[in-house]
Amino acid sequence: MPLYLVRWAGLHASLVSAPNEEELLNILDQVDDPGGCSFEPYRGPVWIDFELPFEVQDVTPEKLVATDISDYTVEPTKEYSGYMSLEELRTEVPACDWTIAMRQNVLRFAFPNLQGWLEEQAEDVRDDERPAEAFPASLRTALVADLEPLVRYSQRAAEIEARTDHEAQVMRDLNVTMVPPAWTSGDAEDELAQLEKRGRGSLKP
Repeated sequence: MPLYLVRWAGLHASLVSAPNEEELLNILDQVDDPGGCSFEPYRGPVWIDFELPFEVQDVTPEKLVATDISDYTVEPTKEYSGYMSLEELRTEVPACDWTIAMRQNVLRFAFPNLQGWLEEQAEDVRDDERPAEAFPASLRTALVADLEPLVRYSQRAAEIEARTDHEAQVMRDLNVTMVPPAWTSGDAEDELAQLEKRGRGSLKP
């Protein structure tokens, strides 16, 4: 299944798998308005770890080799919320050349001005040094320059707000600026009924 690199309207990017671009929009709609996104196919390196908030402890350190699972116990780490659920399986990115390349690819597409700033810093600062200023003005400038998608999204939302047709009213009620493909498949009334059950707002004209 293809991977897509997605840039949201704010300073947020995602790697999402989807069979095709149409289904990608439907998937993105599960989280937020896909109308605020730009995306491209991603064929670069990917490495994501999945970590549980528990640590393994050896309760028989006198043994040179473990012989049974009873030689170990498990204790929660400080990250454990106190209630085991699916959300406790958390994602991490290890430090290695593969993930450095992945981060660079994400920055290059999603935050090109920040990427340029980092490249300039790398030329000026040796690996064992850090800038004295934690948040220099040049960094703020680069981040603000990467907000162009947010400007476009705001303009699109204003256009929807100015419209008086029924489709625009439904889009405003559901807080979206584009109609995901799934909304228009099948019987329109069934689709609207399903959306209303999702609690995305009133769909009455």
